[in-house]
Amino acid sequence: MSKIELEVSGLMPSSPSINAYAIILIEKYGNRTLPMLIGVAEAQSIAIALEKISYPRPLTHDLFIQLIKEIDIRIVEVLIYKYDEGIFYAYLVIEYNGQLKRIDARPSDCIAIALRANVPIFVYEHILDEVGNIFENKYEIQRNESDSDIEENTYDVTQDFSLEKFKDLDPQFIKKRLEILSIEDLKILLDKCVEGELYELASLIRDEIKRREQK
Repeated sequence: MSKIELEVSGLMPSSPSINAYAIILIEKYGNRTLPMLIGVAEAQSIAIALEKISYPRPLTHDLFIQLIKEIDIRIVEVLIYKYDEGIFYAYLVIEYNGQLKRIDARPSDCIAIALRANVPIFVYEHILDEVGNIFENKYEIQRNESDSDIEENTYDVTQDFSLEKFKDLDPQFIKKRLEILSIEDLKILLDKCVEGELYELASLIRDEIKRREQK
């Protein structure tokens, strides 16, 4: 399967209803982005790596990097290999004794480690095709983040899911985009749609919420 290299574009606080952050991964040689929700601790670790902040004593991911260096293990890459029901799955690919091994791990941990080890992050192309968001300009998301930071330190779920934009999109594409959101964020978006009288989109969101709650 074909792999696409990604870069970390940035982190944004998610909606106030959940204690999480959104990490934005952007296609290195294209214009698609891959947003995913991660925990606060993992977001902090990634932010530390992005800002190249050093501490007197190693944090967890720093300790991991030091440990594998001591036992002569080389980190090769991170591979996001699966997407199912709004959840991403990743491998940390390592080389030990001349053999490549894949270690199943949370994408957030893998990304935090990849930034410290300076290794590439990949995703299978079919996953990017399925859930990747397309921007006309590769750095549009970075400008949006800067504007958002200036205006307020909260992440509006409708920022990446423009209600106006949805009017002209294929329903199947919309459904794939909605799968990325948590139930809490879906409910926020539903309220926005009802308020804006976008009833067709509201119906799709209700269906997604119902499907999740029945599981």
